[in-house]
Amino acid sequence: MVRATRSVDQYRRQITLSLRPFGSIEGMAKEKTTITVDRGKLTEARALLGVKSSSAAVDVALSQLIRRARLRNDVEAYNNVPSTKEDAGLGEAYPDWSDLADDVDWDAEWPVER
Repeated sequence: MVRATRSVDQYRRQITLSLRPFGSIEGMAKEKTTITVDRGKLTEARALLGVKSSSAAVDVALSQLIRRARLRNDVEAYNNVPSTKEDAGLGEAYPDWSDLADDVDWDAEWPVER
């Protein structure tokens, strides 16, 4: 069995791309502020995200916090609206698989190797 290996930098880039806020506007007005943070957490966040500045790490963290809070609010609002009978029926509907029926012996075509 051949295993694909990825370098730590490739892994970091993947995490950074998946965590960076989508649609962020470069050059957007920023506010300079002073905050007190746990040095260990900030160092770990910068390393995980592959960013050098504390500001970039905090910016990504705030973007993710906002995104998750909005999602949580959306889910909560959705759960507060009762489902109609039609909606509930869609969840219990089964697809019609009859159009997939054929005369091919798929087990013979694709035998399981043991």
